[in-house]
Amino acid sequence: MSENQIIDLDWDSNGETIAVLQDNYDKVTVWHVSQKQYTSIEGSNSKDKCCFIKWGKNVATLAIGTEKGVITFYSKTAKRKIPCVNKHSKKIISWDWNNNGQLLTVGLDKTITISNASGDTV
Repeated sequence: MSENQIIDLDWDSNGETIAVLQDNYDKVTVWHVSQKQYTSIEGSNSKDKCCFIKWGKNVATLAIGTEKGVITFYSKTAKRKIPCVNKHSKKIISWDWNNNGQLLTVGLDKTITISNASGDTV
């Protein structure tokens, strides 16, 4: 894990896994508490810094947003990234999951998107 300042933490819905977002860092650290293991997940690429993290309320999926408007999902059960493309052209400034496993995001590009945990636009 980087030594950069921690700017956000988020527990998954089961309280088993915590995601850690650090300032000026292009990866999110996912700590599997019971297994005492961590995974580093790159948001999109090393030139695009992560700006938000949020576990789904009813899905084992972590949403990672970047300053360039890219969203990446990490499936805890499949242990893999699910890229989402063409969601926003600028930084994502607000986000939240609903109870149906859909992520709402708002960007500086003045657009709102709703995506499911598979990365599809709803």
